[in-house]
Amino acid sequence: NFSYKNSKSLIFENLNFEFHKDDIIGIVGSSGIGKTSLIDLILGLIKPVKGKIKINDHLVSNVIREWRYQITYLPQEIFLSDDSLGLNISMSNNWENDRVKIIKAIQNAKLYDWYKSLPNGLSSKIMEKGSNISGGQRQRIALARAFYLNTDILILDEATNALDKKTEIYILDKIKKLKKTIIIVSHKVESLNFCNRIYKLEDKKIIKIKPI
Repeated sequence: NFSYKNSKSLIFENLNFEFHKDDIIGIVGSSGIGKTSLIDLILGLIKPVKGKIKINDHLVSNVIREWRYQITYLPQEIFLSDDSLGLNISMSNNWENDRVKIIKAIQNAKLYDWYKSLPNGLSSKIMEKGSNISGGQRQRIALARAFYLNTDILILDEATNALDKKTEIYILDKIKKLKKTIIIVSHKVESLNFCNRIYKLEDKKIIKIKPI
């Protein structure tokens, strides 16, 4: 069970959800139903008011550092720092030592043509929150970050909603070939056809809608 502090209304009640290594899971639901709250619970950013969240046999709260180290999470609001493109993808001050890997990630995120147009390449300045680039470019930088970091678990929360259909299909095709555990939150069921399981949040519960 989960509710936010000072709220008498439960967002989730007797919700049970499980995923396994290399699952590709889609989560859908109407706006405000709790999709991001579910992800925050999985990440250990918030705690249930009743019940447990476990990774294998361990409470997530007891292995939180190790757990988060395995995850790349792309939220709806993308974090971009006032620094170079290379740093914003690699999240490292030593990005210049990893140019080949960063450019491969840029290609996977269908960002290569834009990158080639930049006068300073990977040294090009990205302003805080990406205020000097478009919403689609912000999302593709974040997706390039996911390809670069290559963690065991990838969680995407509406991470392709600013992309045109052709670009979204291209990137989702790259994502599904990663051979890792993937959770994708979207309001578009048609974007989740490649998932082996799809769940819908409804009436404070989670309901499997694929496979039926």
